[in-house]
Amino acid sequence: MKGGDRALFISMTGIGHLIAGMPEEEFIGTTWDGGANSCVFVSDLKRTWYNDRRVLDEAVKILRSIVQAINPRTVVAIGNSMGGFGAIVLSSLLRIDTVISFVPQYSIDPAIVPEEGRWSGYRSRIAEIVYKEAATHFVPQTEYYLFHGSDKVDAHQSRRFPRAQNIHGYVIANAQHNLAAMLKSNGHLRDVIDFCIARDTAGLDAHLRKSYGVPPVTETSASSAITGRRAGRRSISPESETNGEEASVARNTLEIQTFGLQRSGNHAVVAWILQQYDRPMVFLNNVAHFEDPYLNFRFADVANAVPLRRPADEASRRAIEKLRMAQKELLLISFENLMLPKLASRDLIAERERSVGQSSHIRRLLILRDFYNWIASRVRLFEKKGFATNELSRAIVPHVKLWIVYAREFIGETNFLGGGEVVPLSFNRWLNDEDYRAHVLGRLRLPLRNNSRAHVPNVGGGSSFDETRFSGDAESMNLLGRWRHLEEPPYAAVLDTIEEHAETIDRYNSQIFGLASPFQQSPREGSRPT
Repeated sequence: MKGGDRALFISMTGIGHLIAGMPEEEFIGTTWDGGANSCVFVSDLKRTWYNDRRVLDEAVKILRSIVQAINPRTVVAIGNSMGGFGAIVLSSLLRIDTVISFVPQYSIDPAIVPEEGRWSGYRSRIAEIVYKEAATHFVPQTEYYLFHGSDKVDAHQSRRFPRAQNIHGYVIANAQHNLAAMLKSNGHLRDVIDFCIARDTAGLDAHLRKSYGVPPVTETSASSAITGRRAGRRSISPESETNGEEASVARNTLEIQTFGLQRSGNHAVVAWILQQYDRPMVFLNNVAHFEDPYLNFRFADVANAVPLRRPADEASRRAIEKLRMAQKELLLISFENLMLPKLASRDLIAERERSVGQSSHIRRLLILRDFYNWIASRVRLFEKKGFATNELSRAIVPHVKLWIVYAREFIGETNFLGGGEVVPLSFNRWLNDEDYRAHVLGRLRLPLRNNSRAHVPNVGGGSSFDETRFSGDAESMNLLGRWRHLEEPPYAAVLDTIEEHAETIDRYNSQIFGLASPFQQSPREGSRPT
């Protein structure tokens, strides 16, 4: 319904084809506000949780034209249950200012939320679960307001949601899955929606405290009301790192966990860490997230690392178990492409006390490479894996979004990795600044034995462009000129995809690396990063 341009409400219908738990005409009365706002409705008639790609693909095209025609001051996506999940997903496909989501599911994939037994008939008819979990669809430019009831039936969904600076969660006492209808019957729904539109989080907090007597589930308390865990600003548990009195019995004198996106220079940094020791250290490469690291790592041929392969028979299993229990000067574990918000509700290492044991000191190293050189290397990797040129623009979308997640963590907008034990590493600066490398070693509690970066490990084929040809002379690699790969005409669609997120990308890229987009001018005019 076309009204005024104050706000455009995009209403995602739920499984009963209701909006925020109400019939369409009743919802319009709540949001229409005498015609000051406009409303548009998106329905998933097959009840696939919007996993039928045609629904959202077509909806996004139409919505873009509507937004352009109305030019509203703010765009709000709102939904209940299935529609609440759809509103979150939509925010990753279309520029949305605010998402208001009542009792959304975190996932309807039984592999992710095995406790969920509702809607099994609808779920069984979904051909492919494309949108597996909500955490991968939060974007930094959108403000999210998530509302759940305290009913145990929804607890296994609500406790999995991450919390961050722009993700606000509320668990309302004595409320069930019909939360939106309850708020309306109590005369509070209109006020709640108004607070969200205005992004008046403080006002919303006060209103819900006064009305329902419970604090919001914020980034410092998320999930704790349900699971007893600390979420959002999650830190390593104190029992994982020993104090001085216990240090002598720790399995690991120093444990370093590295976090980076593929093609960010992770293994070059790992090789540099290992060369600070005069004998081989234990390195568990590209460990499966939330699993036992000793049983779920990938082979890596890195100098000065103890040669390891995943156990395949009884003898190799015994060898791994012996290594697991041995005292180690350094335990180095790498994690790639981890969706950091998942740390809000899950333990990174399964059964940590048993699988890894105590460590005298723990450091988390967050590695980030500038966007345009990184994405060029990422595209080249897709090509080496056999992706056709016309498949690249779609393939890079989740990786672009994940780079933004890592950039936000890097500058401290989010704090999923914890507090003072996190060491951010700019790969660009690490490449060319010996003093910076020495500084990072100090923060990692490592000795400085060899500060060169000449080695190119033979992991994942080495460099996307040069493989291992420059091993021993890595300084000669043109690592800051990879972006030129995307200048060629076949990559125009890739650049179009990047352009959809360019405002956010360029803001973080400039803040962290001091680099502007090399494609702000025509590449033929010789534009380069500043």
